[in-house]
Amino acid sequence: MQRKIDQYWKRKDNIKETVSAVASKVQRTVSDFGAQTSTISDHQSTQQEQADSILFQEASSIIYPLIWNEQQYEEFKRKNSWMYAINGKIGCTSCREVNNLGMRASRGVIISARWAEGNVTSCGSTREAQLSSLRKKIHEHKNSQAHKEAINILETAKKDVLLNLNAQSEQAVFQSTARVFRTAYYVAKNNKPFTDVESLIDLQEGNTLDMGRVSRSKSVTVDIIDHVSSQMKKKTFN
Repeated sequence: MQRKIDQYWKRKDNIKETVSAVASKVQRTVSDFGAQTSTISDHQSTQQEQADSILFQEASSIIYPLIWNEQQYEEFKRKNSWMYAINGKIGCTSCREVNNLGMRASRGVIISARWAEGNVTSCGSTREAQLSSLRKKIHEHKNSQAHKEAINILETAKKDVLLNLNAQSEQAVFQSTARVFRTAYYVAKNNKPFTDVESLIDLQEGNTLDMGRVSRSKSVTVDIIDHVSSQMKKKTFN
């Protein structure tokens, strides 16, 4: 009888140990699974942050409005050479260069600050509405009096610059040619050999004077002296 009682308590102790071991194993398994789940969650979060960062960089690198693709932007740019884009907005290079129409402005006509600064955006809740909005704004600005005046001012300014550059170029050629003529006259007046002209011109160029591209040969020097002589005779005897 005592043996049976001892065997009973021994089996009970074994069962407790087995239950305790199983519970401990289950707890470790749950703990390991939780750690793995946390690692997977952190990894997924990092991947999402990286994807968001890439999308943000791509969006930031696009200079034209996001409702356009590159082909649409290039097409609008081809039809409107004055248009430029920056930070997803559009503007007008002509109005940007002409900040003030000044005396050329018609009464009540002023430059649009939004077009000049490149702050023109689309309006509307749908993509189609936004596309239509941009098309309308571009068309209205293209035909506005202020935009046309700005283009006229720039074209006039370019013509004035070209005329000034041409006048300055002609003046520079005249002055360099006059220096060569005076050098040839100095040689003739002082009975020096005509071959001295070339060395005298080199000397003046060494002193940073522009002597032009007139030939410095002896024959050209003779022609210059003959011309100066004939002009002096006409002035003296007439």
